[in-house]
Amino acid sequence: MTTLKFESSMPCSQQKLWEFHSSSEALHSLSPPFTKVQLKGELRVIDGAKLEVRSTILGVINQDWEVELLNVSAPGGFTDRAIKSPFKQWEHHHRFNVAGNESILVDELRFLAPGGLLGELASRVILTVLFKFRHFKTIRLIKKMA
Repeated sequence: MTTLKFESSMPCSQQKLWEFHSSSEALHSLSPPFTKVQLKGELRVIDGAKLEVRSTILGVINQDWEVELLNVSAPGGFTDRAIKSPFKQWEHHHRFNVAGNESILVDELRFLAPGGLLGELASRVILTVLFKFRHFKTIRLIKKMA
């Protein structure tokens, strides 16, 4: 299993960060511009909730995901574990830590990529770019909401 961890200081309270990340707005607004994300059904951030998501990349590559939400602890965070995804295994821990008047967004990914060593290297690069984008975009959106 490969582990990647991304941390960024956020200009908002832990509660505000929780509210943003547990909304469907986050799902759509944190996707890169070349990706369309479609949630099937309602977003409920509660233990045991199952979400089905379709990502369409560049208008032609479809990826279907089904994830289960675990360890939901408002406003501290939650985990999504893939039941169905392009990865052999996927677990994403979303943590929202208190840091004075601000908060720290922590995304920790544990995954097993398909395609052996080449698949793992490609996944590391793609996920690093994606999560750096997501953190950058989160900061911008949180500042607009303030």
